[in-house]
Amino acid sequence: MEAFLEYVPKRDIFDQIPEKTKEQVKKIVDFLKTRSKAELVTISAVGITGLAGYFWVQNKWKYWQRKGIVGPKPTFADLGNTITTFSDLGESLFHNFSDDVIGIYFFGTRPCLIVKDPLVWKDVCIKGFQNFTTVMRGEANYAFGKMAADFMTTAEGRKWKRLRNTIGPFFSGARLKETCLVLQDTYEHYEEKYIPKTEVEAKEFSAGYTLRSILGSGYSLNAKENEQLVEEVYRHSNILFETSFFGIFKLNITSYPNSTDKFFREVIAQIMAGGNDGRINLVSLMAGNIIDDSEELTATKGFTKNEIPQCSHSCFFHFRRLLAVQNEIHNIVKNADLSYDGLKKIKLIDACIKETQRLFTFIALLREADHDCEVAGVKIEKGNLVMFLPSGVHKSREFYEEPEKFNPHRFDGNESNTLQDDYWFGFGIGPRSCPATRWAFVAIKLFIANVIKKYEIISGEGTPELADLKMKFVGKQVKTTKPMNIRFKNRI
Repeated sequence: MEAFLEYVPKRDIFDQIPEKTKEQVKKIVDFLKTRSKAELVTISAVGITGLAGYFWVQNKWKYWQRKGIVGPKPTFADLGNTITTFSDLGESLFHNFSDDVIGIYFFGTRPCLIVKDPLVWKDVCIKGFQNFTTVMRGEANYAFGKMAADFMTTAEGRKWKRLRNTIGPFFSGARLKETCLVLQDTYEHYEEKYIPKTEVEAKEFSAGYTLRSILGSGYSLNAKENEQLVEEVYRHSNILFETSFFGIFKLNITSYPNSTDKFFREVIAQIMAGGNDGRINLVSLMAGNIIDDSEELTATKGFTKNEIPQCSHSCFFHFRRLLAVQNEIHNIVKNADLSYDGLKKIKLIDACIKETQRLFTFIALLREADHDCEVAGVKIEKGNLVMFLPSGVHKSREFYEEPEKFNPHRFDGNESNTLQDDYWFGFGIGPRSCPATRWAFVAIKLFIANVIKKYEIISGEGTPELADLKMKFVGKQVKTTKPMNIRFKNRI
């Protein structure tokens, strides 16, 4: 009742209502006079319900204020603070609020504490993991429709542990040695068929290689021998990731056409029925463990075509202006062994990958509290969220000298430290970090090494500068506001 009375307008407020508004109110009153009693009852019920809902939301939006935590003003149009927070991945929040923590409202009214200190976040994900074992329970888990609840990124408890332990062996050093051979074969076919003579959009070029690498190493689907099928997988993958997910939360439907859903299920069934030539792949690992049908097709979400091309194409984009870095890499790789053991010695490409992900950070890291606990001196109630926005740290002068510049040598001596770095969060941190980090580095390094070994990367027609580029969500993937066109100049 007190929350309701807080929003009841005082009498003198009515005197401040503009004449035009009073005229509109009079028209509404005149309209209501023409309605029947039944219609008036319905209109009144709707109005009272809407008004009560409005007051309820406004009261929810005072949660952080009551705790003395600063934050941006939430609005209905912004779904609380959701859209503006993700529009720049929190960079404006870091600039506008100097406090160590910021209170926002996620997907409407859900309290979410943004932690700015990277060491505090590290404690949340590692030392405090028992309090934050899942990314988030809620509507966002349904962004891919009915199968999304079984993704490893959203699974929890015993299911998550089983999935993680099941695919873990695929990313071991022994398996990655075998994977390198598959990736090299994939690249050679891709170069022969797809290295363009004219300019190309860097992300599209990288995405084509990435998908074929995933299919070859993860599902034993050779791109050269199954060219038509791979092209169909690529087409349906674009449909899946470009489809907007708004409006389908918790509706138990797919956010993409039924034909795409059916296509992927048939492909997985075909792969499982066809065997894998004796090689271990993700499907055979899943099939070798007791999991039900719903998990079988979806458990490896995260090993996708979205994250890897984002990094590799951004590397190519930067290289076009950094001939010295290209030449430095070329001098290392021109006679190098590009096996798994050989790639481990090429530290400069590791540094380039880390620096690219630092500049093009497109992730927000979320955790949901399993119990009442405390983070950065703030009491967090069970079910509330804690968020970390790596972009704010990655572009902060507090942690990086001249953060606006691409300088891979800032990671000299720390190139391969990917999941324990205090101020770099390209693949997350802690038990919930990306399980495919090692595979990703191998795939990207092999791709970059092979390209630079034979080609010099130069700008395309009208290629924008870094300062002119912004990141945005298109459907379920991140893209740049302008195309990142590049060309390839043969070194021979």
